[in-house]
Amino acid sequence: MHAGTYELVLSAVFTAVMGASEGPNVSLFKRFQGRWAFINQDSFTAAPEEMFSGELRELKGKAAKVYKDAVQHCQSREDYRELLQLSLAFLSGGNYIPPFRAPGAMHNARWMSKAIYSLKVTLFKDQFKLTAREEKGLTAVSMWVALVYAKFWHEAPLADRAPLNDVQLLIDLHRYPDPERAIRDASTKAFRRHLWFFSEHMIGLALFDQRVSDATKQAMVANLARPPSLDAKKRLEGATFDPRAPLEKYVSQRSLHLFDMLTTNGREKAQAFLKKPPSLWPEPQGRERCRRAWGGPGPGLQRQAHQGRGRPPVPSSDCR
Repeated sequence: MHAGTYELVLSAVFTAVMGASEGPNVSLFKRFQGRWAFINQDSFTAAPEEMFSGELRELKGKAAKVYKDAVQHCQSREDYRELLQLSLAFLSGGNYIPPFRAPGAMHNARWMSKAIYSLKVTLFKDQFKLTAREEKGLTAVSMWVALVYAKFWHEAPLADRAPLNDVQLLIDLHRYPDPERAIRDASTKAFRRHLWFFSEHMIGLALFDQRVSDATKQAMVANLARPPSLDAKKRLEGATFDPRAPLEKYVSQRSLHLFDMLTTNGREKAQAFLKKPPSLWPEPQGRERCRRAWGGPGPGLQRQAHQGRGRPPVPSSDCR
């Protein structure tokens, strides 16, 4: 599942800003958990408007728009919804009041809990004693999570959106206003180690993304005739990857294997619509079913233990 890659990025940022934790729990969050019964949930402190200027203001507008729409729709998991709600509360200046949940379990294997705790502690920092270092660090993590991370995490289960989202995430990580560069350096370094969805094997998922232009899809289809690379890497070298390069650059004959992974005789079936202009591509039941199977929870997506560590998803054989 693609969320595993994003958790590794969050882990790198949290450790760079707050330091490595001893054991599975963070003592700061453990203190907050014990204090929760005394917290007045009707009184929280959102990020003040003066914190957002220039690039940060632009990121805030985009992120808030995503969260306002997302919190109105059903989420597959409560912790996904909570992260979106807390991010919106942090950015809303007090205009959005989320239903606060009691702090839950913490473990290094579930790094999203660190994002949720960081936001929650920051929102209630006036009711909880923090050192100057703790407050500065948690505010920095919360700002990054709310402005950049949570909106991409929200779409992590949607594999057809992964290539384009990864491009935009890497661009946002490089552009993120971070005077001390701790967040920018840690996040980009971690993410560049896990560029699974730009391999020749996986880039074809972008053909199912409605946000990708018809011109780009036509260029991708044309490059399906291009000879594959000799090394057949399952992920790209992060040090040389250029997120501003067009998606079609990563397409070759090897990309056709994706269709056989999605469904029986997929390569032959794909020719029926790949020969047509993208605007005329149909949405037959089989193709839509496979797109959904890769995109979200359900019987079409087999989750394996290693997938929580940045490995690509494996489609099951029931996708016909």
